[in-house]
Amino acid sequence: MNDILSTVTVHMIKVLDKQQEKLSKISLENTGLPVTSCYRFILPDLLPSLDRIIYLDVDTLVLSDLTELWRTDLEGKFIGVAKDELINLNVAQKIVSERKSYFNSGMLLMDLNLFRKYDICSDLIDFAVDIAEYCEYGDQDILNYYFIDGYKLLDTKWNCGRKFLEDREKEVGIVHFYGLEKPWNNIVYSFYFRENIINMEHIYKLYQYRFLQKSKSLKDNKVTIVVTLDIFKYSKTLESVLLQSYCNIEVKVIDVSQDDRVKAKVRKLQLYYPNLKYYEVTLNDDFSRVMNFVIKNSSEHIFFIKSPYVLLSKTISDLMEIILENQADIAVVEDRAYNLNQLMYYFFEKDNQLEDISGQNKLNSLNGCLIKKEIFDVVGALNFEDNESLTATILEKADKVMVKHSDYLIKVFD
Repeated sequence: MNDILSTVTVHMIKVLDKQQEKLSKISLENTGLPVTSCYRFILPDLLPSLDRIIYLDVDTLVLSDLTELWRTDLEGKFIGVAKDELINLNVAQKIVSERKSYFNSGMLLMDLNLFRKYDICSDLIDFAVDIAEYCEYGDQDILNYYFIDGYKLLDTKWNCGRKFLEDREKEVGIVHFYGLEKPWNNIVYSFYFRENIINMEHIYKLYQYRFLQKSKSLKDNKVTIVVTLDIFKYSKTLESVLLQSYCNIEVKVIDVSQDDRVKAKVRKLQLYYPNLKYYEVTLNDDFSRVMNFVIKNSSEHIFFIKSPYVLLSKTISDLMEIILENQADIAVVEDRAYNLNQLMYYFFEKDNQLEDISGQNKLNSLNGCLIKKEIFDVVGALNFEDNESLTATILEKADKVMVKHSDYLIKVFD
């Protein structure tokens, strides 16, 4: 990272065994959090040469210059924090909140000199050992209880939860993806109801893309995802493809909608994704011709998806793992249905098992299939208007076909 980021210097700091031993006495069993979440308690000791720092959780996205935050006068307080606007407070947390406010610990402006002056690190660990078992949110509860009058409350723009971005995108300095959904782990309803959140996730993925290109650390096994869009309403299919956790992808959109809004959306998304290509199929074009051209110029693996389906974020990662571990030619995912009007999933119980269906004619389309490109190289041009003939030809040339009985592909309906 130091070699490719000219404005950043990364230092590795080792937590000493004796510090680790002290922290390991903090009980976080009922929170699901690792003890590493409490490393922020000992930052003044880990960084003895620094006077103040900005601490950030890994699931934050910095959108603006942090100089204003850095220069904030803490007025004699130990930390500068922002209110947690998402959490549902329990009785103990409400007691704290009534004194001032309940804050989120994902961003801390810390006066390290003041910590050291009053030997806060050691005292805070002892305090945490005593009360951690009663803390629903682990280190965050501990910090709120300990610093009940010892912090300065800052504008939430410096630690803004995704749900509170509405109409504030231009002023927010730090977005915090706290909660279950992360830019690398999306839940499907986000694609339909939280446009401002999705915009932030595209920014996150753009940074990731740029970094990976500079570092040249992308894996082999590039995947071309072919997305067929037939209606603008379901162009969220493309959103779900672009936010895959698998990084080494290129995306090719086949637009058969005859709707200029689809083209406009793709053009906007291309600002974030240089690996996004657009192909329009007009009334005078041959769909099969376009598809065969796209496939011929694709990478070594091809995944097919069409609207109104969307992907869970780990779909491509898991399918590629199945291909590699089982030396398979095709990996297939099953789907379930999602009702937009009722915000409900409809699905059969699935066992998450992997099944070899080689030699069986169990496919009725290529939707949801990850296929080695060499299969297409062997069969040549195909008729994409005839699904039955198409899938039969592909299956005939595949030596091994695996299907995962799990939820990776969601069919959306009203």
